[in-house]
Amino acid sequence: MPLSPALALVLTASVAASPTIDIDLGGRSPEQMPVYRAGGSGVERRDESGEFLYSVALPEGLYRVTLTLGDRRSAGRTTVKTESRRLVLRDVATRRGRR
Repeated sequence: MPLSPALALVLTASVAASPTIDIDLGGRSPEQMPVYRAGGSGVERRDESGEFLYSVALPEGLYRVTLTLGDRRSAGRTTVKTESRRLVLRDVATRRGRR
């Protein structure tokens, strides 16, 4: 199964005055998402199976990250890595219509 395109990512820095970064990939294919540019966020890599890598470049710090996985239209599988590709979630399956 391809990774679910419905991934909502919210990053909040540890300092109260820091802004929230809200990234909603729901309902969009990797082709409709921005391409990653150094220092920004976007899709870095896609393959024929439909899997893709979405990256967000942030300065070092402590962040509160909230992910909402799932898609109303299709099942999916999601893997999440942080920092220097440290594995946080591996191959989490979601059923169609579930979050």
